Amino acid sequence: MEDEIIQCKKSLRKKMLEIRRSLSEDIKASESKTIYQNIINSDYYRNSNLIMAYVSLKDEVQTLSLMKTVINDGKKLCIPFVCDRSGIMIAAYIEDLSDLVIGEFGILAPDSNKLRIVDPKKIELILLPGVAFDYAGHRLGMGLGFYDRFLSKAISAKLVALAFSCQVVSDVPSEAHDYVMDYIVTKDCITDCRAGKI
Repeated sequence: MEDEIIQCKKSLRKKMLEIRRSLSEDIKASESKTIYQNIINSDYYRNSNLIMAYVSLKDEVQTLSLMKTVINDGKKLCIPFVCDRSGIMIAAYIEDLSDLVIGEFGILAPDSNKLRIVDPKKIELILLPGVAFDYAGHRLGMGLGFYDRFLSKAISAKLVALAFSCQVVSDVPSEAHDYVMDYIVTKDCITDCRAGKI
């Protein structure tokens, strides 16, 4: 059964990555802008002082404006930092986007020589990327398990997924170790995964 779920995940991941990567720049920019507005106007954003966000890849919901706003609003911002290829991920504070450098994986990350590590238990809000989501809050990531391992320590955080409309599907296969999102934010709505659309 477990092998079957893993194969279903691989198949869905391949399909959804193709769809996400085929989106035009205009669609990605437009949807990202509306998602940004939905987040900064939400109660869970207003009520959080320590926020973890991801540095977006070019085919993900864009987070540059969001990270700037977190800093400008006087909140504390932390960013994922992958320690090595064994799958260990930590969170590190940044005070300005200029603190980010090109990391080991070719994407912007906190400078490994200046890391200020965050206690995951103190993070109040985590904004997550993903490949696919369903309205029950199941998330399909890239399959490396970085977030699942990290989230086991972030016991107080609200988990909020950022998704293009095309990334929300009827059902995402899940396993016992997979974390369920509290909210999914698209351009069309904010879904409270425990209670339905709001």
